[in-house]
Amino acid sequence: MAGPRHIYKFVSTDGLTTATFPLARAEFESDQALRNALAPAVGMDYVVDLHGSGRAPLDVATERARALLTGDDAADLDATADALTSAVLEIGRGKLWSIGADGTERWAWARATHVPRPVVSYQSLRSAAIVLEFVRLSDWYGATKTTITATLDSASEIVAVTNDGNADARAITFLLEANAASGFATPVVSHPLTGETWSSTRTAANGNHALRVDTGRYTVERTTDNGSSWTDDYAAFSVGAVQVGFMRFLPGAQSITITGCPNAQLTIEFWPVYR
Repeated sequence: MAGPRHIYKFVSTDGLTTATFPLARAEFESDQALRNALAPAVGMDYVVDLHGSGRAPLDVATERARALLTGDDAADLDATADALTSAVLEIGRGKLWSIGADGTERWAWARATHVPRPVVSYQSLRSAAIVLEFVRLSDWYGATKTTITATLDSASEIVAVTNDGNADARAITFLLEANAASGFATPVVSHPLTGETWSSTRTAANGNHALRVDTGRYTVERTTDNGSSWTDDYAAFSVGAVQVGFMRFLPGAQSITITGCPNAQLTIEFWPVYR
């Protein structure tokens, strides 16, 4: 039977360098604090909870693996340890991958916090204990990106969205492409379940105009040459008055409403999120 979910490799952002972890006698540990906002007040027992009834944000997490590194002989053990250390150091900030008992994979942005040097014992010249430790900088994401495309050809359209993860997806890319002049005209995207909206005052002059909204990077861009070049367009962008971010997708099935796009194409991309 396969073991429960555990980290097993660290991969560079370009996918060219991989550090695969030893799994012999391995144990794994994950730890993540919550960032509470507790303030003492003069003359008051306990503290003031500045988050009120809201949840405490997640701090960065620590992912740790302890295992036995082995080699055919002492020289092979040295070479294996050197290769693992070299790969981890070369990657810097990369993708930390985990695998579950069902074989599904997930990844998160991470950075190594310790150089994986083996603990050597002269009573065991072909094996050495090793510790790999990473600071995890994001939620876990599904291995496959979700892509949704919709043809918009009326004053108001409803687009179905499914987030297969178990947490809110906040890093979402919306690409709105006009098919002709006025293909989009002051578009508005709203999420009825969360109450979040974003909008733009732009009107497409022709079919080469497009808007790109990235809710993870908090960027808004437009193109007038069919994507050959992009310029910042935040000045023409707005969100709901009480929103913290641009928009998020809840776990499971939901829908969003798009208005002001009578002749356009919408592409939505995001990674399912797990915690």
